[in-house]
Amino acid sequence: MRLVQELSERTKSLSMLITISMVANLVPWSTGFGEDIVLVRNVRFEASNQVVVVSYDLLGLVDREYKVTLTLKKEGDALFQYRPAATRGNIGIGRFAGRGRRIIWDISGDYPDGLEGNDYYFIVEAQQIQSESSTLPWIVGGAGILVANIGMFVLLSSKENTSKSVEIPTTGSRP
Repeated sequence: MRLVQELSERTKSLSMLITISMVANLVPWSTGFGEDIVLVRNVRFEASNQVVVVSYDLLGLVDREYKVTLTLKKEGDALFQYRPAATRGNIGIGRFAGRGRRIIWDISGDYPDGLEGNDYYFIVEAQQIQSESSTLPWIVGGAGILVANIGMFVLLSSKENTSKSVEIPTTGSRP
């Protein structure tokens, strides 16, 4: 009987450890720690009339999707920051890795009267989009194991509570 209780205690502890481990695996650690490094190089632009063409090279995997953003800044005003809306081309979410990518910005769509000055520059940033399909089986599998561990924990706890040791009083003489 003592062996069963000891085994039950060890299994309960192991079950709890596995449960904690599974919960930790469900947390999306890649959000802050494991993102792939995406490099944007050779950002340059040409302006003519009311159109600006921003070119860039995105060094990344060609079969992956990226979120590409464009920000307009001004050297003479550190607080000035604008994200152009009237854009098209290799911007937003898509497979943009490679050289000579282009974003076309129609200035009149955002600034009908144009921009004054000539000390503007652009920042192009890219972030790799994590594929939902590649993480879904891990999440479903982890959740299944978690549920199984919780079930085992509850089952072992309920068995432990129902089993009671019974002491048989002994007398000094045998019958």
